[in-house]
Order: sequence, then structure tokens, then C-alpha cells
Amino acid sequence: MTLWLNEVVAWWVQVVVILGGHVIAVVLAHDSALAEFPRGTATRSQYAMVLIMIVLTMLGLALLAAS
Repeated sequence: MTLWLNEVVAWWVQVVVILGGHVIAVVLAHDSALAEFPRGTATRSQYAMVLIMIVLTMLGLALLAAS
């Protein structure tokens, strides 16, 4: 059986999906915060979430690299 997607391509697809998904989540969360709060408050309210998303991104990429 021939694989139509080799391991290298699959790895890069997973990296792009992890990074893209986390960037989209941060942007959507910030847009939601802007709808609820004034600009300065919305920005400050997102600091913790951005840090958590950075940690989750690093964790996801580390797990992917380990496999």
C-alpha cells in the first residue's frame, strides 16, 4: 500500500494546524473582548490567555517533535 502523504508532510501539516489554530483562537478571543470592553481593558484582559496559548503551543509542538 502506498501512502499518499509521507511522514514529513504530515508533520508539517500538524505544525501548521497547531500554530494556525492557536493564532485563530487568540484573534477570536481578542475580538470578543473588544466587543465587551473598551480597547485598553480588552487588551489587558487578554494577557493571561496569550501566555497560556503560548505555553500550549510550545507543549503541542514539543509533543509533536518527540513523536
